[in-house]
Parts: sequence; structure tokens; C-alpha cells
Amino acid sequence: MWLKRGLPLPVNGAVVPIEVKAGMGRTLKSLQFFLATHAKSPYGIRCSAQNYSVYQNVHSYPLYALAQVMSLSNAAMKQAIMNLIST
Repeated sequence: MWLKRGLPLPVNGAVVPIEVKAGMGRTLKSLQFFLATHAKSPYGIRCSAQNYSVYQNVHSYPLYALAQVMSLSNAAMKQAIMNLIST
């Protein structure tokens, strides 16, 4: 959503970019560029067909697991995604 709409997510005072990839989504040029040029962004999120993983400062979630990101245990992330979806 971040790449398509140009809107990173504000989470707990930090900006967290999200890149949604169709298929395996192996290249993350835009996400890596954003993280390299925005030092206050602690990490980025990639949603793709790949399994869960964390590599450097990129947290990867499989597409089917977005419900976990939206869970009540992470209210700030849920609110940020809901704001992005509703705009």
C-alpha cells in the first residue's frame, strides 16, 4: 500500500513503510530506499507470499497473516492500517 498510495504508516511516533508484493516479492528497492533515507523509521514491513521473517530492518509477513498485524495486541498498527484503508 505504501508504494501504490505513497503513504507510510505512523506507528507510535515513528514512520513505518509497508510494501505489499504480489507473489514472492523478492526485490524491495523502494522499501530499502525509504529506510535508508529516513533514519527515524525503525523498520519496514513487507507483505508477500513469503513466510514470516526478519532480515535487517525488514519484517516480512505472509499475505494470509495480515490479520495478526491487525490484532488487538498491536492497537497502534491496527489503527494506522485502518486509517490508510479508509482514505
